[in-house]
Amino acid sequence: MQVTAIEKINEESLNRIRQHPFILDALSGKLSKESAERWIMCAGRESRTFPDILKKMISWVDNEKIKSILQENYDDELGNGNPDEAHFLHYLHLLRDLGIDRNVFFNYSEKA
Repeated sequence: MQVTAIEKINEESLNRIRQHPFILDALSGKLSKESAERWIMCAGRESRTFPDILKKMISWVDNEKIKSILQENYDDELGNGNPDEAHFLHYLHLLRDLGIDRNVFFNYSEKA
């Protein structure tokens, strides 16, 4: 796939995101507390699973440059050797600061 094709696909994806009701509500100041909390729960699920996704991708990739970029991202997700800086731990701190019990997050079931 050529770079221009990738850039086109990327721009189309960004345009869909820009038009998503959640984004439009957030930008206009009309985002409900329920919608914000739902986003926080979903973002946390992604934060929790992202390192495993990266690790699997690293094992599948043959291109050393891409593998190196993925490894750098993976290391960053885990705090670059400092577990206190792991991204998911920061997410758990966010839950605490927002007064959301961790058990609420761990038991959250996405509703479409």
